Amino acid sequence: MTPRSPGLRAALLVGALITLAMPLAASAHSEFVSSIPADKSTVSGTPAEIILTFNASLDPKKSSIILLDSSSSQVAKAGVDAADDKVMRMTPPTLQPGAYEIDWTSVALDGDLLRGKVAFTVTAPTPTDAPTTTPSAAASPTSTASAVPTPSPAPSAAPTPTSSSGADAIVPVLVAIVLIAVLGAWLLRGRMRGGPR
Repeated sequence: MTPRSPGLRAALLVGALITLAMPLAASAHSEFVSSIPADKSTVSGTPAEIILTFNASLDPKKSSIILLDSSSSQVAKAGVDAADDKVMRMTPPTLQPGAYEIDWTSVALDGDLLRGKVAFTVTAPTPTDAPTTTPSAAASPTSTASAVPTPSPAPSAAPTPTSSSGADAIVPVLVAIVLIAVLGAWLLRGRMRGGPR
């Protein structure tokens, strides 16, 4: 029993190590998690970025994404993001409306290779948004321009004559008061002269 127990212990130890190593090897696969744009989605105009995310670090020398158009012609190619080795990222050129496919190849650091595809459709951007913005912007300067001429005919010019005509009306009143005062003084002198006689 004693000579066999070290061999049995060694066998159990090797079996335990293999059992523990299997999940670690399986977890080393760089499996696809998600994409932007999503598979079978429709986007309006060219997407700003194409991003594929994986669950493990990728070998940047062997992992890549290729963008293909509806005729399977290569449009662009990219690889692993320098900032995150679980992501492959691409800034696509301007895409015409139509069907596109992203062919990806992921190679994990342990050499495990996986391939897959993501399909999406590009539609023409809605032209109604841009023209609506442009006319409203054009309308604003027009209204501003119309607002500028309105003050130009300066209603302040009208009050100026009104105030001057008010001054013109005051002058005759003052002259009349002075004349009345002079006339009154003349009459008083006449009475004073006529009284002693």
